[in-house]
Amino acid sequence: MPYFNKGTSFFLRKFIYTVEEFELIERGDLILAAVSGGVDSVSLLYSLYFLRHILGIKIACAVFDHEIRESSYKEVEYLKDLCNILSIRFYTDKANILAESKINKKSIEETARNFRYTFLYKTADKIHADKIATAHHLDDFAENFLMRAITGGGSGSIAGIKVKNGIIIRPFIKFSKNEIIDFACLNSIKFFEDYTNYQENIFRNNIRLNIIPEFKKINPSFLGTLYRTSEVLRKDDEFIENYAKEIFKNTILNTEYKDSGILTFNIVHLLKLPEAVLYRVFKITVNEILIGMGSINNNSRNSYDNIANNENFISYGNFKNLLNIIKSSKPNISFNLNKNIRVIRSYEKIIFEKIENNKYIRKIRDINYYLPLNYKHYEYLINYSDIIKNNAYNIKTINKSVIHIKEIDVDFTIGKLNGVNTKIIINKLIKKEIKKHSANAILFDFDKLSFPVKIRNFINGDRFIPLGMEHEKKVKDFFIDKKIPELYRQNLPLILFGGQIVWIGFIMMSDTIKISEFTKNIGYIKLLNNNE
Repeated sequence: MPYFNKGTSFFLRKFIYTVEEFELIERGDLILAAVSGGVDSVSLLYSLYFLRHILGIKIACAVFDHEIRESSYKEVEYLKDLCNILSIRFYTDKANILAESKINKKSIEETARNFRYTFLYKTADKIHADKIATAHHLDDFAENFLMRAITGGGSGSIAGIKVKNGIIIRPFIKFSKNEIIDFACLNSIKFFEDYTNYQENIFRNNIRLNIIPEFKKINPSFLGTLYRTSEVLRKDDEFIENYAKEIFKNTILNTEYKDSGILTFNIVHLLKLPEAVLYRVFKITVNEILIGMGSINNNSRNSYDNIANNENFISYGNFKNLLNIIKSSKPNISFNLNKNIRVIRSYEKIIFEKIENNKYIRKIRDINYYLPLNYKHYEYLINYSDIIKNNAYNIKTINKSVIHIKEIDVDFTIGKLNGVNTKIIINKLIKKEIKKHSANAILFDFDKLSFPVKIRNFINGDRFIPLGMEHEKKVKDFFIDKKIPELYRQNLPLILFGGQIVWIGFIMMSDTIKISEFTKNIGYIKLLNNNE
């Protein structure tokens, strides 16, 4: 059993005060301590152990071996034995971080962090831990603050490490490194030194070994001063962040974005926002899309501490690109925000879309179907009362022939309406008592049908006569007038009779096949998505 030196009482009282001040722990909590073998994390484990009865907690220990040092497995074995002595549940995992960083083309530090936190969250889920305690302290906080200040970041990222973030807690955040070392020495706590912490070619180490000591020469209380400054920044940032969340909820146009992976905003609304708020709205947007993708999870067990720590962070340069897009006079622009998200400007809308979804930007194979049809294929029995009641989009057929257009996952159906009430239907259509077309179906003059019937996508130079017009119009000009997104146009099926465009699927039918008082027979076409 460890020896509890009475000289540590001040240290442990400070630990309790920190826990109470930030409400880090509740009685009955199971705390998963993230331990590496260094002085900070081993001291954290002992602190939790010494105070387990006072705090009313249960403890488990999680150790991740990065396999960077040859002796790391010995450290894991020591920690396993220590936990056995202290009757603390022990969990471990490992990965070759050097190899993984090369495979994923990321820095060693980032790769290690990603693997470590993934392990911690999975272990917490497995054992139903209430909190994950890490040993980040005041010196770590200063390093992080300066790293962000040097490399660039907003007030939120510069504010640094949070004391509490979801189930992650950092009860050492007000302790200096020297205080922790003194605690370890007073209690004869065995720990391991990591030689890589002294390699000055590593950015964080250079800040710790060379830059922070210079600041301490100028201001011996530098660490405390920096922490207090960051708290002011954090409170300001939290206020703006909460305001931005409300703006996000009120300005987003599609509430089903978590299923679709697409978030849409009206540019007019965004242009009214101050840049500080707009930046955070964009950051929330990226976060929400990644939650939908599973890259991070709104459940704090699976979310990283700060999105700014990974490749999905919106850099200042990317934010300026976003500003340029929403302020641009060009109606159709797009760019990749990062490897996961694409941003599309489509007239008055700006669309954030996960790249794997690709609804707007996919380059489909050419649709080019000559339909193997003849006159008899269209002879279907239709209930005319259904037509009068429900309009074109609800017509029902018996023994209908369906052709699946796999490129856009749509079923195509064409047929002729037969019955004694044709004139009644025609009169109602002409009087607009029932609709002759809807988004996915049209009724047309069947005698205007000519072969071959063909389905294909848009080709530059296409022309047709839109319903209600007398003269031809370029399909491209029609798309522009109707503000059809440029990247969406290739996904629209065009229906042709005898080489003439008679319907831009889901959008507009041609005047050449409209039903008039001279119509004798009515035909119909339906395009139906498989999920409808």
